Amino acid sequence: MQYLKSSFGGKKAFLWYVYFLTIGMLIGRYYRYKKVPKSVNRIVFVCKGNICRSAFAEYYFKKISNIPCASFGLNATTGSMANDRISSLSQMVGIDLESHITTAFNDFDFKVGDLFVCMEPNQVNQLINQVPNASVLLLGWFTQSKRIYIHDPYGACDEYAKKSLDVITESVNNLVLALEEASK
Repeated sequence: MQYLKSSFGGKKAFLWYVYFLTIGMLIGRYYRYKKVPKSVNRIVFVCKGNICRSAFAEYYFKKISNIPCASFGLNATTGSMANDRISSLSQMVGIDLESHITTAFNDFDFKVGDLFVCMEPNQVNQLINQVPNASVLLLGWFTQSKRIYIHDPYGACDEYAKKSLDVITESVNNLVLALEEASK
């Protein structure tokens, strides 16, 4: 049970991981959310509350890429700060989230050429329902293990919170490479 908590965020998170891996990899339902478009004006990271995953992904992306980026939460309240624990863990890998302020979906300034990068398949579905023609990716496709469901570390143990940042870091690194390749 400790392995599931530290590697996936818990038993329920592991079951979601297996479920989405099965329908994503074996059935191919989410394959279309791994194709990087040739032209992207801005990367927009999307998660639930914009206090953990999307905030970290945005700030890490800014550190390694010159492509404009932003983030928002599908169920966020605008004006909150990043999660204290994630902010502390981010400091350990050289990312400062102290200036991050959350943005809610309804307060986000959408622009032509935005590429939305979600953490979970359910977020893809929610985003597509609200922005039907959105260009969307699942960040986890860009891990070696194809972790298309990146569980929210908010209520998970510290080991998983660290693991989630590692998964996001690997994914963002590979996304940057994919963006460079697609633009050639």
